[in-house]
Amino acid sequence: MEPEEDEDEYKPTVRSWGMFPRPQNISKAYGGGRNIRLGGEAQSAEEKAAKDKRTKELIAAYRNSQNMIVDAKTKAECTQALKEGDELMNTGRLKQALPYYEKVMQAVDFKTELHGMAALQWSICLDSLCRSKEAMSMYSKLKNHPNSEISKKANMFMFSFQAMDFMKVNSSPLPRNTGYEKYFDKFGGQKNYYAALDEPETGIDQIIPYMLFLVSPIFLVAFVALRKSFQL
Repeated sequence: MEPEEDEDEYKPTVRSWGMFPRPQNISKAYGGGRNIRLGGEAQSAEEKAAKDKRTKELIAAYRNSQNMIVDAKTKAECTQALKEGDELMNTGRLKQALPYYEKVMQAVDFKTELHGMAALQWSICLDSLCRSKEAMSMYSKLKNHPNSEISKKANMFMFSFQAMDFMKVNSSPLPRNTGYEKYFDKFGGQKNYYAALDEPETGIDQIIPYMLFLVSPIFLVAFVALRKSFQL
């Protein structure tokens, strides 16, 4: 005798839909079935405030666990050191600016915005002082920095190194719209041109033979015509 079929269960007839019985109304059996309209689920002011508070607490806990929170005293000292380093950098005294950035990098964790800003400026100073390998190493680390602006700028500088390697050149001028070009130009001395060193320069002494070669048929025709006129 076959067992009685449960009317609340649905038995698929197509094997690809699943061969095991399941409830006729899954939402009713397991919960769900809410319709959330455009604009999101309606919340009272108290619920929204409680949710925002909980979110801030979770973010603060995460930042604290990642050593991203800096106390007020350390933050003030690092901000002042950054300011002094930037002033030296703006006047072209790059070697003197390095210790100020290093002070910030040692005082706070890598994931903090202060460390990222100091490391980026430090790398630019090294790049300008022809210490490109050290600068490239830091750019590579800053590519994954939590601060999006810092990682974006580090990616930009890292791309310039990759392009130089691909094009087999030793140096390249910085893009003119980065805001950092003045630091590189100060020590550049002259613009970089990527012509081969053994490529001969084209001078007037090389142009004259070509000009004579081009006009020689005209003189030849004139000479033949003049000779025939004398024979007549």
